Amino acid sequence: MTGSVDHVVIVGDDASAWLAAAALKQAFRHRALDVLVVESGAAPNRVGRWTLPSLRGLHARLGIRETDLLRRTDATFKLATEHCDWQGKGSRYLHAHGEIGTALSGTPFYKYLVDRTLTGHTEDAAEYSLAATAARAGRFARPMSTNDLTASFTYAFHLHEAAYTAYVREHALKLGVRNAHGRVAHVQISDARISSLQLEDGGMIDGEFFIDCSGVQGTLIDSLDDGGREDWSSWLVNDRMLSAQASAVADPPALTQTLAVDAGWLWQMPLARSRVVGSVYSSAFSSDDNAARSLISATGCAEPTLMKLQQGRRRCVWRGNCVAMGETAVQIEPLAGANLHVAELGIGLLIELFPLDGDSSLEAVEYNRIMGEFADSLRDFTLAHYRAGRLREGEYWHATRQAAPPERFAQRMDQFRAGARLEMLDHEIFEETDWAWVLLGSGCVPDALELHTRSTIAGARPETFAGLRTSILRLAGSMPRHIDYVQHQR
Repeated sequence: MTGSVDHVVIVGDDASAWLAAAALKQAFRHRALDVLVVESGAAPNRVGRWTLPSLRGLHARLGIRETDLLRRTDATFKLATEHCDWQGKGSRYLHAHGEIGTALSGTPFYKYLVDRTLTGHTEDAAEYSLAATAARAGRFARPMSTNDLTASFTYAFHLHEAAYTAYVREHALKLGVRNAHGRVAHVQISDARISSLQLEDGGMIDGEFFIDCSGVQGTLIDSLDDGGREDWSSWLVNDRMLSAQASAVADPPALTQTLAVDAGWLWQMPLARSRVVGSVYSSAFSSDDNAARSLISATGCAEPTLMKLQQGRRRCVWRGNCVAMGETAVQIEPLAGANLHVAELGIGLLIELFPLDGDSSLEAVEYNRIMGEFADSLRDFTLAHYRAGRLREGEYWHATRQAAPPERFAQRMDQFRAGARLEMLDHEIFEETDWAWVLLGSGCVPDALELHTRSTIAGARPETFAGLRTSILRLAGSMPRHIDYVQHQR
């Protein structure tokens, strides 16, 4: 036995590295855990990102004040994502960070909407969501706990990548995280574990536990891991992302917007004084130059930053005394906005399973199992955007459905199509309501509704919910404009 782990070394420059450092330092402050981040000075591979609401919980645990974050980083709020043209020109739907309606005797409200569709009366789920209605109207206010409706939603952020990373870095250093500068030239291995890192300038970094946030190249984990990667490119065909800064719009909603195009999809999100735009596409259907010209033409943005995607996950993200985290562990297009969330999950699970001693290996088995399930659930949810509803015309879009889907995804879709059943497994990133937003919004109509569900909602009538829609419209209308709310926070 080598004794307790007292020195952790993290290699990486992005937000996940600094969030991991700050979280470990905060979680183990009682035992004065030494945390060192080795940063190479690499530029961000994206200009901005949108997040899931869970980031707010991590910020709270780290002592990050939301008003300070907004003031320092130009961030804005996010209530929903709007997907346009995914099922053909003119199609559009919202996926909001909130509930759809109110439960009917314990039955999710979206099943009432399924029943309405099956009887020829399709309704828009967004009309029964305060978050969706406010997002469409360009309004925003934080949720309250005074009644069910004002507590029926949550929110996330739109972030400028470099500004956010710098902010988290500064916060981590204030918490006592140490940092060093240099590129790793050599990883010293002893007994299938990392013992030290040699930097290009000849400096040596010793540690007892290592976290690899270096990106897909896996500077540390590749020296230990022989498990390889699961390649998702047959299902998720995009291998490129462009992102760039563009001028602000006059009245930006608390909304991420995506637009399906011939070789992929475009996106835009507002910041307080500008906006970030991007393109996710397949190089088999568009060259990088053509994609960049199209993005600039459509948005008037600056010269975009190119990021190459290798969509998939490592089979083993904890090997020996090294954990791969963030995009080192899982890389996937940002459609679901969960890229940073995967890092959050990895951080939280590492704190739970932090090794009792330097030789411990039992924790790694459980960590790999759980993170694998989280990653696969994110893959499936992302895939639903391409596989649900009517197929958009074009060679690229046909290619997104060419390969047989993953088994767990196929089973979920079969269950939904047969009886509108959405069975949630352990370690899901997205909840039943999130799946309902995407499947109903994309026009995926089940063949029937489960018998028990039909009997539960048999007495529900449209006029019963007129008051609910009216209350939602009234509450959304009472909220301030999103940009005014943001400016007030600053």
